[in-house]
Amino acid sequence: MRDFFVRSLMQLLDRAGGPMHLRFVLRPVTAAVIAIRAGVRDSRSDSPAYLGTLLPARRYAATFCAKGFAMSQRRSPLLSSSI
Repeated sequence: MRDFFVRSLMQLLDRAGGPMHLRFVLRPVTAAVIAIRAGVRDSRSDSPAYLGTLLPARRYAATFCAKGFAMSQRRSPLLSSSI
């Protein structure tokens, strides 16, 4: 099992220098920017935090996920398809 994790980590680090290295960096940065913007928007509208509401309210999980996906598609379909 340890060999699997070591090999996986090494393969992941090797990708950072390959032909897709920009995407390897850009995807997490893009996701963080979108999450921060959504958090600021929720804060300004006095809405509860997305994750803080999603975890305790399991019965509303599908609704919250659909709302988040619709918001990301509405903002930028190309950008959200790259995440």
